[in-house]
Amino acid sequence: MTAKPRPKQTTLMLILDACRSDYFTSGEMPYIEKLQKESLHGEGESPPGFAQRTTMFTGTYPDTSQNFSAFGYSPENSPFKWLNKMGPLRHLYLPHAWMIPARMAIRTITKKVTGNFHTDPAWIRGSFLPFFEVVEDTRPIFDEGALPFTSVFDLCRQYNKEFFYGAHPVSGDDEEIYKMLLERIHRRDETELYIGQFSALDEGGHPHGPYLPPDWEQAPDQSKKDVDHMRSALHEIDRKVRTLHEALLENYEKVNILILGDHGMAPVRRRVNVLKDVQKATGAKPGKDFVLFLDSTYAKFWFHDKETERKIMEHLATVDYGHIIDDAEARHHRIKFDHRRYGDMMFAADVGVLFWPDYFHIMERPIKGMHGYIDKDEETYGALLLHGPGLGSDDIGRRILVDIFPTLCDLVGLPTTPHNEGRSMVGEEKVREVEVHPRH
Repeated sequence: MTAKPRPKQTTLMLILDACRSDYFTSGEMPYIEKLQKESLHGEGESPPGFAQRTTMFTGTYPDTSQNFSAFGYSPENSPFKWLNKMGPLRHLYLPHAWMIPARMAIRTITKKVTGNFHTDPAWIRGSFLPFFEVVEDTRPIFDEGALPFTSVFDLCRQYNKEFFYGAHPVSGDDEEIYKMLLERIHRRDETELYIGQFSALDEGGHPHGPYLPPDWEQAPDQSKKDVDHMRSALHEIDRKVRTLHEALLENYEKVNILILGDHGMAPVRRRVNVLKDVQKATGAKPGKDFVLFLDSTYAKFWFHDKETERKIMEHLATVDYGHIIDDAEARHHRIKFDHRRYGDMMFAADVGVLFWPDYFHIMERPIKGMHGYIDKDEETYGALLLHGPGLGSDDIGRRILVDIFPTLCDLVGLPTTPHNEGRSMVGEEKVREVEVHPRH
């Protein structure tokens, strides 16, 4: 039987969730460390917030895309507003392990009531849940028009470039994603863009803490067992990357590989119950006087009256665990919005502080690592390398994640779009007029 000819070219983008920039040189990832020396390399900076995929795949900042957080304030459009009919019973939904069946029930009922694609309530307190709607995951991210602007996936469809997307919602399991990629590579699919995500460093970094350089202070409750877990995770990802890269080189004539951490991970040194602190200091009643969303490192407030706003603002101006983000700082980070979707006020945690309990983890699960801080001193930026024929091995410095979109376009042979705010890492991207999806 004649072997299938090798396709001429492919590009693999691997997102290593929560891969700190110092992981590649930690001594625990020898294949990647060697590859980095032969590659364009630097650090990847994620804009504040939790909508990195929108940034990477459309080349837009949060204030352009309007995607900033997993959930946004929208009482009139919330898929969870049916919970209001439950009256005081909805207040029983809290982030506890024994509430997992309730979370599954809310998700199922909401999907049945609304028909929405994404109906997971996370661990938003029941008293606040009817105020919020899903932002980024309203549809699978690679679907046509799923993002607020034309994405690299939309361009691939328009220009007949085959792509494979191996991440949520296709799968959130690293081993399954790895096998999917390897199978397609070995059968020499005519795929010009592979995208895969490995989440072990994020899934491990939260409960075990990040793997830190020897001279760094660990989280107070990080044990040797935690460190060993993270070391093993680094080894396993290095093995997967090596196997995938070698398979690509064997089965395709020209191979580009882009590996990046979408953000870093910092050790948690202090936990603060913001809701309890604000209630105690001001006497304001949650749900009645204000609404609060906790993103682990951001507290977003919506005020129902001026007096509550005054009390809470005055109190938070005096605390020692974070600061109010003013207009100048918000504009600098491209998170200044002209609407209330992401808060009447945003409050940022100091490095190492975790707002706890937050809306994404159960209270019984110890959290020793977190990301999303304004200050990256301990979180660090994400690791970044780009390897391919003729690309060189320069240090390209710190690149904002908006640069991923035009870089992928250049590698795959696609035009960028007028909305692109990124700068390609591999030359001059060509901007052509193509259909642009409107903002939300």
